[in-house]
Amino acid sequence: MSYNKLDDQSISLFFGAIANPKRFRILVTLNERGPMCVSQLEELLGIEQSDLSHNLQCLLNCRFVNREQRGKEKVYSLNEDMKVLVDSINSHIEAYDRYIKSCEIVNDKNLVKGVDNGKLSNLA
Repeated sequence: MSYNKLDDQSISLFFGAIANPKRFRILVTLNERGPMCVSQLEELLGIEQSDLSHNLQCLLNCRFVNREQRGKEKVYSLNEDMKVLVDSINSHIEAYDRYIKSCEIVNDKNLVKGVDNGKLSNLA
């Protein structure tokens, strides 16, 4: 599918769903470590359970992650289709980090919400 066949809203929504730093950290963690339950993710990422559950629900609704019931626990895993994308985005962040951080347009405080001097604030 070419760009011309995609509408701007779909593009914005797709990238908005993964642009949230907490959600992206969840995706990267599931990609690197494999399936995990909420308590494992909470401990590893330091995100409060309610906030984590909210973000996992978003990722689940978008079909970026899968959820499986194992006994009393809900175990989340990265959707197979997302693995290559998450790997690619992660390596591009590493490769282009210094350039992006020096771009005044990207770093305009009106565009980058929740990031202060390269550190994440408490985002939903």
